[in-house]
Amino acid sequence: VKLAEAKNMNNEVSIEEQDKSCKEAAKMKRDSEHKLEELSRRLGVMEDELKKTEERANSADQKVLDLEEELKMIGDNMKQLEVSEENALKREEVYKGKISIIANKLKMTINRTEYGEKSITKLEPQN
Repeated sequence: VKLAEAKNMNNEVSIEEQDKSCKEAAKMKRDSEHKLEELSRRLGVMEDELKKTEERANSADQKVLDLEEELKMIGDNMKQLEVSEENALKREEVYKGKISIIANKLKMTINRTEYGEKSITKLEPQN
């Protein structure tokens, strides 16, 4: 009987220890599930933030591409303006030369006119 009582006592202690371990395991399970839910929620928030950040990055990349294209167009326009300016300067030099020639012709014509008028004046008294 004493052996059975001792065995029974050992079994009760073992059952209590296993019950205590089971309760601790259940508590650990609940805590772990709570942590999992919290981490899942945080993961969802982070994924949303990542998506928004990627969208902003894509938008910024597109703006950079647009600005690079605009800069290229401005550079091309500047090159065209420089060529136009060079051509305008060449035409200006040509026109200055023509103006000089025309001005010289005008002076010569004025001189010839004055000479002709003087000649006419000289010839008139003789008549």
